Amino acid sequence: MFPVRGGGVAALDAWLDAHAADVSRRLRAVTSLHFGRFVLLPGSAADAANRAVEPLLGLETNFDGELEPHLGELWSALGAELEAMLAQCVGFAPGGGAVGFGRYVRAHLSEASAFFSAHPGLTVGRVQADARLRRHLGRYLDEQGGEPVEPLELIQRAQAALRVAASSAGFELVSVDRGLTGKPKSSLRVLAGHALELLRTVALAVVHDFADLLRGLWTDTQPPRPDPALVARAGREEAGRLVNGLTHVARLKPGSFRRAALRLALRVTDELARAAAFTGSLGGIDSIHFARWVLLPDGRLVFFSDYGGSWESYLGDFIERASKSLTMIWSNTQGFPATIGWVLGGARDEAGFKRWTRAHQLPAALWYSAYPELSAREVLANAELRELFAREVDAKGARRVLEVLRD
Repeated sequence: MFPVRGGGVAALDAWLDAHAADVSRRLRAVTSLHFGRFVLLPGSAADAANRAVEPLLGLETNFDGELEPHLGELWSALGAELEAMLAQCVGFAPGGGAVGFGRYVRAHLSEASAFFSAHPGLTVGRVQADARLRRHLGRYLDEQGGEPVEPLELIQRAQAALRVAASSAGFELVSVDRGLTGKPKSSLRVLAGHALELLRTVALAVVHDFADLLRGLWTDTQPPRPDPALVARAGREEAGRLVNGLTHVARLKPGSFRRAALRLALRVTDELARAAAFTGSLGGIDSIHFARWVLLPDGRLVFFSDYGGSWESYLGDFIERASKSLTMIWSNTQGFPATIGWVLGGARDEAGFKRWTRAHQLPAALWYSAYPELSAREVLANAELRELFAREVDAKGARRVLEVLRD
């Protein structure tokens, strides 16, 4: 997160709007980049607790490998463009090249408090190659006609055809070690590991939530309302996309309890997300590619997500399958729908939750995906097909191939 100079937000917004298409094209050369975005976080004046926030330029990337080579790739692909943007940021010295860029990024790095990846261990190149395998397999099966063939024979023929085509078609029939070793923790085990902290926090939250309700009765506080212009802009960004990005910023409620409760919620979420990486489904939601929560020192909680499908279906999945987890996190932020006991209510108020989400959603000045046509579920399905064809296919494997293709 890079602090923006006074007056630089408007200039950056205009520059990104004018150059977004060109920057997106250049990002295709960054072979380590799955998803990325540039987003402007506006500043604000001091609130009742005398806390002000400065405007920031956020650069968020989900990438393969180590940070240093990734930053080098970013600079090689768009060094001039990065320099033009960062010239509006506090403390950036133009002319430093890749070394100066790397130093500046590390100085302003914001670590995720909780992070989820649906397909760890699958590089960008591997995801794209697996998609080519799937397409080639689909074409082969579509071309088969004549008399009926037993499933095993059909899939064995397909495997032979894939082996012949692999090198020229840009895919491989290989098994990949994704680094998912050991047995993932169950949700119950994760929660049990924090049982005392969770029980204590729930008990204290009852008091704080009740106080918030009373405060709402005594003060003329209106629920947050989405900015129509920003909603329209977000709608234009999302229109027609198979995969979308969500950037959301909420401000923490005052008081040490809320900060401690949020940190606990994010710690538990991070552990649940690590376990969910084995299945690719976070809280039963299989539309998420990546999700990241970042708590800034100024009290803003930033949520970045890359997901498949529409905004409405994504929020609907959250409400239906993960409302308690969502409430545990965002009940500690301002304007969230009324909550009792830290996990009850909150996101279950569908209309209020969606209105609050839109009110705190920021349009990404630039959002990039290396595979904008693939859902997280498709990425994992394609990887499973590759793994099945990497060994000699037996009757069980043939049945599984057909099941994956039908899903």
